[in-house]
Order: sequence, then structure tokens, then C-alpha cells
Amino acid sequence: ASFNSVYSLTLKSCQLPEMPIIGSSILEYLDLSNNSIGDAYSWASRTGLKWLDLSNNRFSGPMTIPTVIPSLQHLNIANNTWSGSIQGPNFAGSLLSLDARNNSFTTLSFPESPSPVVEIRLDGNSINTGPAEDNFDYVPNLQIFTISGSQGSYRFPNFWANHPKIYQYEAADMETSEALPGVIASPDLRIL
Repeated sequence: ASFNSVYSLTLKSCQLPEMPIIGSSILEYLDLSNNSIGDAYSWASRTGLKWLDLSNNRFSGPMTIPTVIPSLQHLNIANNTWSGSIQGPNFAGSLLSLDARNNSFTTLSFPESPSPVVEIRLDGNSINTGPAEDNFDYVPNLQIFTISGSQGSYRFPNFWANHPKIYQYEAADMETSEALPGVIASPDLRIL
């Protein structure tokens, strides 16, 4: 099927084996969650997508979606088998929210220029390599950061003192010997 003049499209739980061809340049909201999709999404660069849900599909390999969809603001790729790195360019452009829970990512890096991202959810990945404390300066608007259940060896640095906007941090089911004094002192922290 081809959708040429659609603004919002939900094809959730439709047992789709592949991505539909979407020719709409006005498409902003697309929900393809709970399908069996695992193929390319190159068509997406021709859309004005702001919200994309590809959770619970069969995507695997490196994740490059935000770099091919510069208008993207909210991306949910949870519960697939994406792997490798979530790199700085993935946070470029207008991305505000990334839900990458329960994949196989091993590396996280931030862009070398400020990013507008406010929410990053990485629970259930295997992060072994991540950004140094000063790299968190490139995500000055970060408010929500979750890493619970990570099986990797990386321990996120204590960046809280420099990020007063953080109000939710979740790191359950992880071993750490590091104290979190900055978290306790943060005046905006509501959920720990």
C-alpha cells in the first residue's frame, strides 16, 4: 500500500513482514510497533516524521535512524535486536526522546555539539563503553536517563551536579561501588 497524503498512521500489531512504502511528505506520526518488520527504512528520509515507533519488531544491526530522518523528535526502537553503538550523530538534529530498551547495544557516545535530547532509555542493553563525565555537557537538557538491567561493565559517571534538569535516573539491577552524592543533592530529582 502507498500512503501519499497521510499525516498520522498507526499500523500496530498488523503482522507486517516488511515496511510499507510511504510516500507522504506530510507524515509526522508513524507507529509500526508489534509487527515482524526487519527491513530497511530508507524511504523515511523523504518524510517529515517527528514520531516513530518501531518497537517489538525484528530490526537488528547498527541503528542509524535519526541520521536519516533529521526531523525526528521521538524514537522508540525498544525490544528489537539492534546492536553496536548509539553514537553522537544519532542525537543530532531534533531528537528529543530515545527509547532503546532491551536491545544489544554495547556503546553509547554523545555528539560533540549540544543536542536537544531530554530522555534516553537504555534499560536491558549491554553498555560496555560510554561517555566520559564531560561529554554529558553535550546533552544539557537531559531530564530522564534510565539504564536499569544493563549487563555491560560500563558505570556511568557522576554527572548530576552539572545537570540540574535531571529529575529521573534509574539504574536498578546493576552492580556499582560508586556513591551518588550528586544525585541526592540535586534539587530537581524526583525519581531515583
